[in-house]
Amino acid sequence: MFANKTLQAITSVGTGAYQLNTTGTGSWQTWRSQFSTGAQVAYYAENADGTVWEYGYGTLTTGTPDQISRNVTDSSTGSIIDWASGDGTVYVMSVPWSEALEGRWDATNSMFAPAGRKPWTATGTSGLNVTAAHAGGRYSFDTSAAARTVTLPAIADVPMGFNIEVWGLSASYPLILDPAASDAIDATAGGTNVALPGNCNTLLISDGTQWRTVFRNTPALGVPKGYLFGLEFSTAGSSTTATVSAGEAADSTGAKIIKLASSMSKTTGAWSAGTGNGGLDTGTIANSTSYHFHLIENVATGVQDVLISTSATAPTMPSGYTLARRLFGARTDGSGKWIKAIQNGDEFRLETPLDYSAVPGSTSRGSLSLGVPTGVVVNPHLMVSVTAGGGSGCTALLTSLDETDTAPSGTLNHGSVPSAATQSAVFEVRTIHTNTSGQIGRRINTTDGQVNVKLMGWTDRRGRDA
Repeated sequence: MFANKTLQAITSVGTGAYQLNTTGTGSWQTWRSQFSTGAQVAYYAENADGTVWEYGYGTLTTGTPDQISRNVTDSSTGSIIDWASGDGTVYVMSVPWSEALEGRWDATNSMFAPAGRKPWTATGTSGLNVTAAHAGGRYSFDTSAAARTVTLPAIADVPMGFNIEVWGLSASYPLILDPAASDAIDATAGGTNVALPGNCNTLLISDGTQWRTVFRNTPALGVPKGYLFGLEFSTAGSSTTATVSAGEAADSTGAKIIKLASSMSKTTGAWSAGTGNGGLDTGTIANSTSYHFHLIENVATGVQDVLISTSATAPTMPSGYTLARRLFGARTDGSGKWIKAIQNGDEFRLETPLDYSAVPGSTSRGSLSLGVPTGVVVNPHLMVSVTAGGGSGCTALLTSLDETDTAPSGTLNHGSVPSAATQSAVFEVRTIHTNTSGQIGRRINTTDGQVNVKLMGWTDRRGRDA
């Protein structure tokens, strides 16, 4: 027989029948209100902190006090509990017969667990050095502020089938599995650490030669290649320091999401782990040069950082770091300091626009180098006009250099005036793209005319379309 929300504390100790208090416990129902005297009932008993427990069945006898006889199915010691005053308050609750025969109450998770399955143990911010005594245990870790490490015993020191279940409770940081030097996890090289994704629990099992993992819960069913959220650039301008905001992104191979839990500042010095330290992968910072910021991760330790490189695709990685994702490009000024650009999503707006005004001297298409990040293709944000020379009017056209070279005309242009020594209206241009050298094409129909280009900023898709 079973009744919902039936629980009372006991007033007795020892191994005798449970003697129940008379007032019940809080909003729980009393046993006598749900069962008649002589009823056969299934029970589960546990002390207040859940360290001592027993389940079984017996007969309810109402009287002064009400009592439940004890036939023990299982307990925390394997036999009938000799309750002592040091165990604190002991509660007895009603359970279904089927569950009483199959398992015991896991008070931590408010559920019944199969017989022999241990309840979860919270380790908090500590790691765990696993020993034979942990066999069959389940351990949770606080991974909200840092990665936690589970140090495994040598395979040779535990029997085949030895297992524990572990769970990193937060998605912010991974749970690190650290095997003995000669042992592998899922065919990794001997002694190689494995970082479980944040908010993931797994069952670790010894097959006699190596550790095997059975993933029970992961935060995502695959990684969307090109995914990026947050991770934006900011700098005061004319500064050697730039900051990347918190966020997450798929690595360049689409294998894993890399998460930066909080913003990280980097200087133009040589790379050193952590915020406020140098970010440059090799060499020293150069003047008037394009650089790229990369989010990187050391998979073995679960540590993330930011790296700055002239390469958009192949930065020189610090030791131990194997995953990377380009976040954006930036440029230095003539003193090797960052030029301020205000980022909004994929758009970057220069605090001070850059001017490019020149007399082409030729009516064939030439290239114009802009102050945008190089090594990637971006869409420049331009303000464009033309100024006619003294001889006649002027018409100009800007193109992407991989487009067909086309002469400007009255119906195809980015600025046109019919008379000498006059200037056209200003046009905004965002529909063309640079090559990886930061160049676009420009063409004008007179040798003495002038095309005026002002760079306002650019759009960088930041690898979303890779």
